[in-house]
Amino acid sequence: MLRVGIVDIDTTHPWAIANYLNATGKAQVVAVSDSGETWPKEHVQEFAQRLTPPAQTFESAGEMLGKVDAAMFCGNRYDLRIEHVRPFLDAGLAVYIDKPAVGTLADVRRLEEYVESGARLLMGSSLPLCPELKEVWRRVSAGSPCGVIVVGWRSLFEYGIHATDAALNLMQSYPRRVRWGAFGPTECVWAELANGQDLLLYTGLAQCQWQVTCMTTEGLYSTMLNLGAFRGSHYDLLAQAFVEMTETGQTRIPARWHLEGIKLLIAAKRSRQESRTVALEELQESDGFDGQEYAEAYRAIAGQANREDYLSPNVKVLLRRNPQIGIAGPAGLLGKIRRRGLPKAKRIAGRVLGPKGTKLVKRMIRRR
Repeated sequence: MLRVGIVDIDTTHPWAIANYLNATGKAQVVAVSDSGETWPKEHVQEFAQRLTPPAQTFESAGEMLGKVDAAMFCGNRYDLRIEHVRPFLDAGLAVYIDKPAVGTLADVRRLEEYVESGARLLMGSSLPLCPELKEVWRRVSAGSPCGVIVVGWRSLFEYGIHATDAALNLMQSYPRRVRWGAFGPTECVWAELANGQDLLLYTGLAQCQWQVTCMTTEGLYSTMLNLGAFRGSHYDLLAQAFVEMTETGQTRIPARWHLEGIKLLIAAKRSRQESRTVALEELQESDGFDGQEYAEAYRAIAGQANREDYLSPNVKVLLRRNPQIGIAGPAGLLGKIRRRGLPKAKRIAGRVLGPKGTKLVKRMIRRR
């Protein structure tokens, strides 16, 4: 049985990942350590006790060495990541680093050295594992792709990395030139890849579904990503990929593309600052994003949230094998959508599609 330690539980990701790891039957989260960056000590203890079986808590990550075979780093302080992961990588342990792995070009270079040396290192978003992307991959790999478009939400870097991870794993090429632009609340990033294809990223929306579109010789194909935290979801597949990597040293989502995505977004930041197209070769090692600033902002948001939201859903629900989710789900869920979600859905659809979007949502609800 693979003994896994989780370092920092700042976000909602660790709870889902930990339960899916335990459900593989090949791994067990036996240790939890947290810096206190986001949550008080009692939250960390409750997190560890709610796992099945309960995990042991440690004051520092270093205390886990010798007691675990692998470690997962899920904190927001990506500016301290190298300092945190180095002892585990140097000890030869398998390591997962949640997105974004690091924030500066200098730290990207350090992780690239570990990757090149053969370290068992998985990192980044779980979105590339979404089953919906299989058809996109089939079309991109079978035809000559003209480009890929990814629509996402929130910040350019901490959430935009989801978009770059998904796109670069599909296109299997690294960025050469990047240009940033803005359209209302939406940030747009164009990248020319080394294979000559184009990548477009749209981020910054307050709420939206993740959508991936590819344009190939077969035509245009678009899919929405289902991010429900249920068995068979991207979290489940991430847990499986991590176990596979610890056993074989190979992974379905190579670390290279996550690191190339970080470079792309660092170049986008430079482009935003300088209002011009930026070549990747221009980047300086000091270029990047501030993990401390992000952690402080996240802590302020988490402080207003219900802690229970970060320890949910219930494990029995989380590991349910055949979930019914979305508008076509159970009557209880549909009732909630009608009572609470319709006004919000109408607003979002109206913002994206105009009056037609609002009418579309109404028709969909009435038909169910």
